[in-house]
Amino acid sequence: RPDTLQVLDPAAARLITQALSEDPPRAPGFGRHGMLELPFPAAAKTGTSQKHRDTWCLGYTSEYTVGVWVGHFSGRSLPGLTGSGGAGPIWRSVMLHLHRRAPGSLPPWPPGVETRRVCAESGRPAGPLCPHPVEEYFASAHPPEGLCLLHPARQAAGAVPAAPAGRPPKISGIRITTPLSGAEFALDPDLPRESQVLHCR
Repeated sequence: RPDTLQVLDPAAARLITQALSEDPPRAPGFGRHGMLELPFPAAAKTGTSQKHRDTWCLGYTSEYTVGVWVGHFSGRSLPGLTGSGGAGPIWRSVMLHLHRRAPGSLPPWPPGVETRRVCAESGRPAGPLCPHPVEEYFASAHPPEGLCLLHPARQAAGAVPAAPAGRPPKISGIRITTPLSGAEFALDPDLPRESQVLHCR
């Protein structure tokens, strides 16, 4: 359409879509197989206002975009209700109904996006000592720089001593490798304390 105005770079928009469609990263906060996991790829985001006055869920596929708001027009609080528990189930039902004849899909990748092998712990380009490298998407104009310094530093310090082939490394004492030193975390006042878990390794 001639009156259409593009306000976001296609590569940035697709990277956001990818982040909002990945189920495993949501597991620490919402668990697996929750309201936002559908039998086809879909991007989704929930929200809960302060004091639980209302909740919302907005999500989309290439075929449909659905937004759901749950609350009182008076602004009265809904104690304990969250976006995933209030608006989320409605969003899920609508999306399943809209895609009942054919599964949904995500937009194709535009030019300007590439994959890079990065360390799952540090997020920097993986080196030969990184135990869990993963493929991640990046804007070609802003690729990750340098190499992972976490695992070479451990090797040099003797935290992960080299071991002969076929034998596990012999480690004395206990060291915290995750979270990284200096990382900061905050409790979400709108989520139950018991569901906010910090995974340590």
